[in-house]
Amino acid sequence: MKRLWWALLTFTLGTNLSSPLYPLYQTKFHMSAADISLLYLVYALFLVPSLLLLGPLADRLGRKALIIPSILLMVVATGFFAFATQPWQLFVGRGFQGLAIGGFLGSCTALMLEQTDPKNYRFAVVLASFTTMVGMGLGPGLAGVLIQYVPLNPFQFPFLLHILLLLLDLIAVLSVKETFQASLQQRFQIALGVPQQVRRPFWSLIAPTSFFMYAFSGTAFALIPTFVVSILNIHNLAMSGVLLFLLMLIGGIAQLLVARVDLFVINNWGVILTVIGAFVLVSAAPTHSPLVLFLGMMIEGCGSGFLYKGSFGLAGQISTHKQRSQIVSSYYVAGYSGLIITVLLVGRLTSAIGLTYAFLCLAIALTLLGCVILFAARQIKATIS
Repeated sequence: MKRLWWALLTFTLGTNLSSPLYPLYQTKFHMSAADISLLYLVYALFLVPSLLLLGPLADRLGRKALIIPSILLMVVATGFFAFATQPWQLFVGRGFQGLAIGGFLGSCTALMLEQTDPKNYRFAVVLASFTTMVGMGLGPGLAGVLIQYVPLNPFQFPFLLHILLLLLDLIAVLSVKETFQASLQQRFQIALGVPQQVRRPFWSLIAPTSFFMYAFSGTAFALIPTFVVSILNIHNLAMSGVLLFLLMLIGGIAQLLVARVDLFVINNWGVILTVIGAFVLVSAAPTHSPLVLFLGMMIEGCGSGFLYKGSFGLAGQISTHKQRSQIVSSYYVAGYSGLIITVLLVGRLTSAIGLTYAFLCLAIALTLLGCVILFAARQIKATIS
């Protein structure tokens, strides 16, 4: 299990490794903030079909049969970033990253859980969720520190280091025994859809919450590094990377702290904290205060952790074992739809009215959607409980 835990951590580390470099790419390739947001959009557009199409293949071919090609694809994707001389190479690399994470994440998590002693199953589930969240934040944190303080090529060194870690992942996975018996006779089916009996709670509360959560987190990873440099005039590239790491770390810790709290309560507090954090972040622009920005990201981290714990927990609560894969897939599709739509709109608004006002529009939109979610939670609680 330790080898798979390490592979999960270091693989997910690469998904947002490029985030602190976005201001440098803007200078090197003459890219706008809207262009940078499209990089994140491409990642999500490739990730969603990858989750839906590649995930079910692991039930036919085995876990490692999907994990190993995904690691190799991530090596290729990281290579595109390390040796990029044109903007299109960044977009190709980002698309490959989306495909790779979609094939790797579910299969590696499943293999981890299948190798866990039944007595430790609940701990393994929490560990997998925590590791994934921290890994996605550790990437920009590590990259920011490396490009700011290590006197090596900032466009190559973080990615070459990640390629080395991926090769170690490959060795670790090859040494792990396959736990799933491949079945080519099993029917290939995309696990998407919501059974009729749970459509109301899912579409009224759970899906909007997933949309809400990913709408902010996606925008943060796409545009916070640019916000730090262009609006706050902070040119220490480690700053944005560490902020994104803390966003995910606090989100992971927040989930652990509320493990036994009512899911509706957690979800509602997640909505409230996310809205508050969004306005605190916007207020960092006129005050030019790194402390306000830091405070806003900490509040957002708690909000994101609560939202994920509450909404994902409710998705599991309303589903039977047979329905779970369908509902989980639909949950992530709703979430990444929020990411795609919001990043696209905020990118367009940035070109039209500037990054600060684009973030203000996002905060207002989150407030309105948050009110809808809080109202829906009151209506749905009696249905689920």
